[in-house]
Amino acid sequence: MDIIDKIPYNEFDHLALMNALRSYNHPKDKITKLLRDKRIIQIKRGVYIQGFEHNKGVYSKEIISNMLYGPSYISLEYALAYYGLIPERVDVVTSITMKRRKEYNTPLGLFLYFAINKKFYSIGLDYIRLQDGRGFIMATPERALLDKLYFEKCINSQKEMQAYLFENLRIEESALKNLNRAFLKELLTVYRKKSFLYLQKTIEKI
Repeated sequence: MDIIDKIPYNEFDHLALMNALRSYNHPKDKITKLLRDKRIIQIKRGVYIQGFEHNKGVYSKEIISNMLYGPSYISLEYALAYYGLIPERVDVVTSITMKRRKEYNTPLGLFLYFAINKKFYSIGLDYIRLQDGRGFIMATPERALLDKLYFEKCINSQKEMQAYLFENLRIEESALKNLNRAFLKELLTVYRKKSFLYLQKTIEKI
């Protein structure tokens, strides 16, 4: 069996790679050759993808995002687009972390990580499972929206909030109406940011 066929997924870490190479006396030399031949591509130290000519289908940028820098969860623009809350396609994978802000420019695109206070970190997260049984951590729609607003410093009135939601982000009123209001209210009690009250009032009027 080809060594690449021993790795079941397009995205994998150093442990999975070493497990596939366990029969080799000098696995590090084999890794060097695989990298040189572009049969595997290093995203960062310890995180790899199968080479573009050898992959088994579509890469999961979401799984890569969780693997690259942790603990982290996908949120902000990428999550909003994933849930269909904003109309634009978002190629940059945006995530939240408790650690320092980080950026990875990889062969699969750009991955950005924004730092948030750890007391805000754990609420409103979801584990999204893929068909192959693996999964990734992403903010719920409500949490992704609040994360986006968290980093905005220029919303000082309900009018400005409405302009930001409907003109800047281009979120449809129907999409806001479908958010879980009870859960959103719970999140608001954790964040305690004044501008979020303008969001709550905007949604209540829909």
